[in-house]
Amino acid sequence: MMTGVHQARGEILLEGRPVQPIYFTQEVSDLSSSHVMAVETLLRFLDADGIVHHFTRITDTPEALELDPVLRPLFSAAKMAAARALFRHGYKYVGFNISLAHLADLDWVRDAEAMCAQVQREFPGHGVVFEILEHEQPDGAAQEALDLAFDQLRALGATFAIDDFGKLGSSVLRLCRLQPEYVKFDRSLVEVIAQSDFSHSMVKAIVAQCQQHGISVIAEGVETAAMSRLWEGLNVTLQQGYHFDRPRRRP
Repeated sequence: MMTGVHQARGEILLEGRPVQPIYFTQEVSDLSSSHVMAVETLLRFLDADGIVHHFTRITDTPEALELDPVLRPLFSAAKMAAARALFRHGYKYVGFNISLAHLADLDWVRDAEAMCAQVQREFPGHGVVFEILEHEQPDGAAQEALDLAFDQLRALGATFAIDDFGKLGSSVLRLCRLQPEYVKFDRSLVEVIAQSDFSHSMVKAIVAQCQQHGISVIAEGVETAAMSRLWEGLNVTLQQGYHFDRPRRRP
């Protein structure tokens, strides 16, 4: 499949040793509320010695693993187990990172539909947020397929977020085409905001336009109280980063 990674009997093997998908979490804090409602899940891999590997240790294209027809059920089961545990812990929304390749794969979409339907049955009023990582812009045909996948999953209570907004290809064009429920502003925008009044005004205007059209803005990579206050001054009260919570594995 790729250098150093193989599959056998439904297992993921890293350089010949079995690893299993696990999820770490990082909370999304709401400064307007004392209760943390949302948590992002972060995919990692655990080997038999208890060593945790980030996906880049395995492949630069992690979606290739989850889209593999043999391995897909392992990832689906791991996601549902993580969601179930986190909902029981008190979170209302659980986020999973995906790429546009996931949404273009009909089998993956069916598995995601099954998970969302199960969440609705077991945890009414709770939801799954799919955070889109990939930066490529869809063409016309791909956009139609994406729109269909969005509609199918939204009908089952799912919502979508654009990750790393303001970085690389995660642009206003991407925001307009995908029209998500959430947009996560990259931490690099903090430096841009501080550069000039013009930059500050531009970011403030984008935040206001998103919120005016029902898109919630989340500030990512908030590491200090000063960064938090800066975003709060732009009316961004949903914040995520080391200042609030470091990624941790849930029992």
